[in-house]
Formats: sequence, C-alpha cells, structure tokens
Amino acid sequence: MTVPLITPANTTQSEFPPQWLKRSVRYGLYPLLLSGVIATVWLSVRYQWDPGKVYGRATLILVAVLIAVERLAPLRKEWSMTGKSFLRDLGYIAFVGPTIALTKAGFGFLAIRYSQHHIGPLSALPIPVAAAGFLLTFEFLQYWFHRYSHSARGPLGRFLWRAHLAHHLPDKVYVVMHAVFHPVNALITTAILQIPLLALGVPPAAVLAATLLIDL
Repeated sequence: MTVPLITPANTTQSEFPPQWLKRSVRYGLYPLLLSGVIATVWLSVRYQWDPGKVYGRATLILVAVLIAVERLAPLRKEWSMTGKSFLRDLGYIAFVGPTIALTKAGFGFLAIRYSQHHIGPLSALPIPVAAAGFLLTFEFLQYWFHRYSHSARGPLGRFLWRAHLAHHLPDKVYVVMHAVFHPVNALITTAILQIPLLALGVPPAAVLAATLLIDL
C-alpha cells in the first residue's frame, strides 16, 4: 500500500488572521473609530473637559489602536512594515518624527487654546457646522499646498519639492511611515493650514472634533 506524500500544497493550515477578522477590520474599524471620536467630543462638551488634554490623549489612543490593528490584521501583508523598511525609515522616525509630532500637536493645542478666547466668523456657529467649516478650509488649503509642492516651478517650486520629497520615499503603507517627512515641510504645512483656521475663530469643541477627524 502506498502512503500519499503530504506536501505544503495539500496540507490544510489555519489562516491567520481569519477572513472574518479581516472583513471586520475592513468594514468596521473606521465606523468604530469615528463613533469613538464623536463620543469623545460629545463627552468633552457635556462634562466640560479640557479640549487640549482630550486631544492629546485621544490622539495617542488612536495611534496605538491603528498600530495594533495593522500588525494583527493587515489589509495587505505587502503593505506592512518590515524590518528592512523600518531600518530605512528609522532616521526619520527617530529624529524627524518627534519634530513633526510636536509641531502638529503644538499647532493643534494652539488652535484649541486660541479658539477659547478669540471670536471670528465661525465662533457663533453650532459645533457640527463650525467643524465642517474647519475641515473644508483645511482640505482646500492642504490640496493646493500639496499640489504646488509637486508642480510649482522656479526656486520656490524646487524648494517646496525638496522639502516634500522625503514623504514619498517609503514604499509601504503603515502608521509609522507617516513620520517620514522633512521637518521644514511640516513647519510650512502647519503654518499655512493652521493660521487661517485660527483666524476663523472656530469654537474649541469644533477644533477638537475637526483635528481628531483629520487624525483618522
């Protein structure tokens, strides 16, 4: 009697992560995080929590959740961070990452603090409307700055592209790769995007809602 040879091709192995978990993450993660952000903003308004502290803690939680999910149930394994990509990006992660994080967090806190004492065109609007105005202004300015960073010509165009180029070095898609940015580009971006938003006088709760939605 001949015993069939068992090979990897005809051996059944349990898949990890299972398909149900992948589908749950694909279709459920963003609605879950969005619901969490909305609940956080509502609780902050309801109990008059400090928006700056809420923003900092909520951002840390979001980043931690996203890193955990992408490691346990990546959408595509070829997008995941590898040892090679991590070592390549380590210089940016170790030195540029904290600079960018502090810059963006600083402007986020500044926007919240400034909005507590400044009256502008959006100050008297309901929180959802003011947050929508914040997001629309942000996306408009971000789009054109990003476009000019790629397509502008002359000395200014070359400067913007050189400052922006580092962001296109990674060939993977994972949370930590967002730290691959030139600090000059981060400073210019935050200044261009945030200063006009501060002038609009967005209420603190609307700033909190908008900045957390941007983090998503």
